[in-house]
Amino acid sequence: MELGLGARQAVLQPAAASRAPLGLLKAGHRAQQRRLPSVPSVSASASVTQGIPQTSFLQKARDSVLPHGAPFTPTSKDSVQWTTTIYTTQLLRPEIHDLGFVEVLLASEDKEAVSERMTLKGFSRKPWTNLDGVPKWGAIFTGTLMLPAAMAKPAVMFININHPPEGVQYFFANKIALDGPPGKTAHVDFVINSHVDSGPDAPRPFFTAQAYLPHAPMPDYLAELREHELAILRGTAAAAKHERKGSERIYDYDVYNDLGTPTRSRPALGGDTLKYPRRLRTGRRVVNGTEVAAKGKDWLPPDERFDDRKQENFDSRTLLATLPALSANLLAALVPAGLQKLLRTPGSEFMSISDIEQLYSGNAAEDNEDNVLTNLVAPAAAPLAAILGLLTQNSAQGNTPQKVFEQLSDFNKEVVNGALDALVVSLDDLGQSQRAAILHALSLTEKDFQEYAQAGTGRHEVHPVHANFVNLLQEVLHRLLHFSTPAVIREGREGAWTTDEEWGREQLAGQNACMIHAIWNDAPIKDLPADSAITEAVLQGHLEGHSISQLLSGDKPRLFLIDYMKGFKDYAEKIAAAHPGNVMYAGRAVLYLRTDGELVPVAIELQAPRRKLEAFTSADSPTIWLLAKCIFSSIDAGYHQLISHFVRAHACTEPYIIATRRQLSVMHPVFKLLITHCRFTLNVNSNARQQLINAGGIIEGNFTPGRYAMELSSVVYGLTWTFDSQALPHDLVNRGVARREKDGTLKLLMADYPYAADGLLVWDAFVEWFDSYLRLYYDDEVDGKRVTDDPEITAWWTEIQEKGHPDIKEGWPQLQTIADLTQILTTIAWIASAHHAAINYGQYDYSGFMPNRSPMIRKAMPPKESDDFKTLAAQDAETAILPFLASPLQATQVMATLGLLSTHSENEEYINDLEHPYLMVGTEAYNKYKEFLSRLKQAEDTIKKRNADSQGHVIRAGPDAIHYRLMNPSSITENGDVQRQGVTMSGIPTSVSM
Repeated sequence: MELGLGARQAVLQPAAASRAPLGLLKAGHRAQQRRLPSVPSVSASASVTQGIPQTSFLQKARDSVLPHGAPFTPTSKDSVQWTTTIYTTQLLRPEIHDLGFVEVLLASEDKEAVSERMTLKGFSRKPWTNLDGVPKWGAIFTGTLMLPAAMAKPAVMFININHPPEGVQYFFANKIALDGPPGKTAHVDFVINSHVDSGPDAPRPFFTAQAYLPHAPMPDYLAELREHELAILRGTAAAAKHERKGSERIYDYDVYNDLGTPTRSRPALGGDTLKYPRRLRTGRRVVNGTEVAAKGKDWLPPDERFDDRKQENFDSRTLLATLPALSANLLAALVPAGLQKLLRTPGSEFMSISDIEQLYSGNAAEDNEDNVLTNLVAPAAAPLAAILGLLTQNSAQGNTPQKVFEQLSDFNKEVVNGALDALVVSLDDLGQSQRAAILHALSLTEKDFQEYAQAGTGRHEVHPVHANFVNLLQEVLHRLLHFSTPAVIREGREGAWTTDEEWGREQLAGQNACMIHAIWNDAPIKDLPADSAITEAVLQGHLEGHSISQLLSGDKPRLFLIDYMKGFKDYAEKIAAAHPGNVMYAGRAVLYLRTDGELVPVAIELQAPRRKLEAFTSADSPTIWLLAKCIFSSIDAGYHQLISHFVRAHACTEPYIIATRRQLSVMHPVFKLLITHCRFTLNVNSNARQQLINAGGIIEGNFTPGRYAMELSSVVYGLTWTFDSQALPHDLVNRGVARREKDGTLKLLMADYPYAADGLLVWDAFVEWFDSYLRLYYDDEVDGKRVTDDPEITAWWTEIQEKGHPDIKEGWPQLQTIADLTQILTTIAWIASAHHAAINYGQYDYSGFMPNRSPMIRKAMPPKESDDFKTLAAQDAETAILPFLASPLQATQVMATLGLLSTHSENEEYINDLEHPYLMVGTEAYNKYKEFLSRLKQAEDTIKKRNADSQGHVIRAGPDAIHYRLMNPSSITENGDVQRQGVTMSGIPTSVSM
């Protein structure tokens, strides 16, 4: 039995008012005919375009097709046939084979020749595969459009939706390709990558992949449209004041004043006191300094939103991360037995490492395999999350979920029923044989299923299937909580995490391998810090017989420092006062590069609140030394998440994206180069502000800094961040691990530093690619073609500094030449792609085993001179450290979150993908891009060889090493097989997309 079309859509789509028929309307008619609650009100819509002149061409295009006009019926005399292919990752139901609800209108490049209004009715549908034959999520629709014979080359396509099928609220296309008849332009690509609806500026124009600098020759109407589109994106003075809604496309800047709530205030980040990058402005009301939270998801411009597949992936993974927050009496019913003991009793503890090991089963490869129940939960993830929240909020001591359901309001019963309906639809989609197996496991019959499916939606009574609801949730959650074994403790490496060799290896090839500084005469840091408790006497006996002076004056660095004193020390007492159970340490670690190539810690100094600095070495006892390493790793874990990850990659990238949208036309060649590095980032950051870094969110609840986490990140940003230091070569030289030779080349001073060595392969490939691309459009020696002659790129770079990062006054490179622009663009692309990949996609495999990188420290180590210290030193190391580290509840919630963050989505786009939609026009630009791909293939080959060289690369290829693949452009398994999705610890997406 298949559910009817209407019933299925009611399940799969949120309830919404029906859409009024909308055509391609001229400006004067649009506001009167808008009825959708998801579209801005008339007054809000009017403010969007108030003050923005309507160009003559725009008016002509819209006037040419009135909603009551007769459909265009082209004749062979005045029209020709263009084959049209639409690529979409929109999850349109299989039965939707027709795109008749999508209306288009095209205009010619060479003159103001405008087609009539046409729909995409009659297009055929097939699965989408990319250029190398790999299936992609989505569909391809193919058909024909009849365009005027005089239209030699289409340049603009207006798109609107009209009379969409029930439940379809927008049209999303990745690109639309047109192939002309003989004698016409052979191929034209329109890059869409947006959710298109009948919003305030419909019909919306999209342009071909043809690039134009602002001052380059182009048709007058294109120049008009270019300015008109930029004006809409920048907004007007009137638009700046209203709350953004629906499909409005206004980009502006704001401070981080949206992290708190009325009951949990947090200071705004951004300004002289707490410096911070700016975020996208939403225009919501500000009450007592805090922006009022959105009702539902934050508004985002349509070009920044997840596509359907990405959203589905994110929802199902987010459900996993919310599980540990369930109340204790529900955990017993919903959580697999292996976790109940650890989670259902408040204050319970891990008693041994084996308790933690119980959480894991299988490996990433097994977990990434398709299974029935994982597929089952995906389309129901969002309503399931809502249900879990309702049951948690309304549960009373001793109440079963069924009793709770009976006590819910009619509205909440509808929500619960909606989730059950979504599950039923998923079961229906599986087919009868697979469904039968699941129903049998749940003590349900096919008759039960059919009865429930036929009953439809809107029930208020308790249906018999509710008795099985918890059983179904338990099975689904069991699959979602099927934690894979992190690489750091996989078979053969079970105790490696306790060793000095592994601890040092992770500083060069782990998830935060960008913090180590050389202590050396030729480095910026030339000696141990003057205020350090680590002295030569402390280090004696740990340096293979060398003195510090010998090591400092050698031909290469052998001593290294990781310093977490700035900021951390100042906030330790504040954190202790706000969170008595959190112990914020400040600390430093000194490491030594042994003659066998292993990097090992030789001393760690720690300072707890209201305590003096204390230095620790392996001479203190195995227990004390292991605990000192764990505490320092916890400091590093917090710094990694707040600074290396969120600030450097997420927060600092957001202003680049806003400036790119506001100041660079989609026709601009630099826009086409940069936009792939902007994909999904604003949506990811918006989600983070609602769930991860917000007051009471995952970071505050599970990391030591607690409520001061984001404030601390602001302090560190203000003390340490400059744009020029984000460039990899500059960063390596600043940290003393590389130097510039007299000929200008960069020399890496460590033979086995995977983050740096592999990173430079990617960096150099970007530099070569960007430089060759930019020289197609700019010329430093020709008037009118210099970078300084480009008003859009000049305004873009100025705005990034003055509006995007206004609190940072130093470290901004000049923008005068092609070389300057190449370095700026490479820095932006590097941070968004390779740097983010290196510090994000290894999180689960290193921090998914909590003792290796505990997010929380709950106890202070006893003072060294105390009896308690002596008692602790004599205890078994692995058992003694656990009370100091994260609790089971904290550990599992962070594990689930890191599993989400470390996962490549099914529709991930990598830097070495064959398809680059903004450049695939058969031009010299795409040929340059293919040279970039070739360079990346060479990088992959080099990385593979390095990982196989156990003699020259002990850090990445030694007996207990984990091969370093975080800078490998392709997402591959440990065996070298391509695996585009899942937790692979490999692959560089183009953008901060997770």
